[in-house]
Amino acid sequence: MTSTQEFVKGTPFAELELPAEATAKFENAANEPLPAIWTESGYKPNATHILKGEFSPLPDYAENPKNIKPSLMMKAVASPTTKILSAEQITSPIQMFRMNNIFDEEIEGYKAYQYIVEYENEDGSIDTEIETLYAPVE
Repeated sequence: MTSTQEFVKGTPFAELELPAEATAKFENAANEPLPAIWTESGYKPNATHILKGEFSPLPDYAENPKNIKPSLMMKAVASPTTKILSAEQITSPIQMFRMNNIFDEEIEGYKAYQYIVEYENEDGSIDTEIETLYAPVE
């Protein structure tokens, strides 16, 4: 099961406050929190993404023969001092090609909406990024 964790863009992995447990769904449909260790190798400090981990240590009664990994939807948020100057929803593949950034990460149960967002940082510099927002599919 995927849960959501917000973080300020640019936060180093070591400074993230990640949960010590993740919910595992067993074959009997029971959900249970298990100890989780999160993997730095998949961390993207400036983007919304999925962070994978490991269930470790597994309790004696649990097995993971398919090596299912816990996951967190890491939602990148701007610093409180960052201003959004503009946002335009991406509606065509041409816009994605122009930005040279294709986001292909799918999250079960969510629809992704992408925007070209222009930010003004605290130091006055301007950044343009593609932001992905997720909405639950009903």
